Amino acid sequence: YPPGYPTLLAVLPGERLITSAFAVNAVAGAATLLVVWAAARRLGGTVAAFVTMAVVGAHPLFVTQVLTTGADVLFVLCALSGAFLLFEAMTGDAPS
Repeated sequence: YPPGYPTLLAVLPGERLITSAFAVNAVAGAATLLVVWAAARRLGGTVAAFVTMAVVGAHPLFVTQVLTTGADVLFVLCALSGAFLLFEAMTGDAPS
């Protein structure tokens, strides 16, 4: 695992580590779907965003990673968010 994941597990609240880690994965999965929706909406519109979010959310690998405690969903969330922010910075309006 990446070094940040054990650190995150050490600071999670609650008596049961597995429950807390599962909750973090569920939140990261939901946030990943929101980033997917925002990126698809920016590129293709609202209908395309909902279709894309549904397809990604129903993909078996995504479902498996969200329902399994591990650092994979957090990494995907960070990578996807960074790529979307970079895209926005490159294609957005220049600040005045």
